Amino acid sequence: MNRSENTFLLLREMIIVSDLARRSLRRVLPENLGEAQFEVLSHLVFTGNRDETPSDLARLFEVSRPAMTQTLGRMRAAGLVELAPAPADGRVRHVRLTAAGRTRHAAVLTSLAQDATRLGARLGAAELEALLGQVRRFRLEAETVLSLDPEETRS
Repeated sequence: MNRSENTFLLLREMIIVSDLARRSLRRVLPENLGEAQFEVLSHLVFTGNRDETPSDLARLFEVSRPAMTQTLGRMRAAGLVELAPAPADGRVRHVRLTAAGRTRHAAVLTSLAQDATRLGARLGAAELEALLGQVRRFRLEAETVLSLDPEETRS
C-alpha cells in the first residue's frame, strides 16, 4: 500500500475509535448532561477556562451561535457554568466554569477511567506510550493540514 492509502486507513481507524469512545462516554454521562455539554466542560477544564465568549465557543465547536447559547443555557441552569460580563465591555459575556461544573466533569472522567483501565490492561505500558506519541504527532499534523481552508491548499 502507498502512503496515501495508509493515511486514509489510519483516519478510518481513528474514526472507529472515536465512535467507540463516544459510546463509552454516552454510557457514563449522567441523565441531565449531554455530549455537547460535556465537550464544553472538557474544553473549559483543559484550556484553563480562558475568557471565551459564547461566540468563541460556537466557532470552536463549529455550531451556530444559537445552538451554543442553548447549550450554555442548559449548563447555566444546572449550575455548571456562569456568564460573567466582561470588565471592558458589559455587553460581552465570558463563560466561566463553576466548581459544580468542574466536579461534574471529574465524575464523568472517573467513570470513563474504568473503560480506559480495561483497555489499557490489554496493551503493554511501552506500547501505549509509543502509540500515544505517534497519535499525538499525527493529530498535530492533522490539525495543520485538515484545518486549512481548501482555497489555501490550491496555491
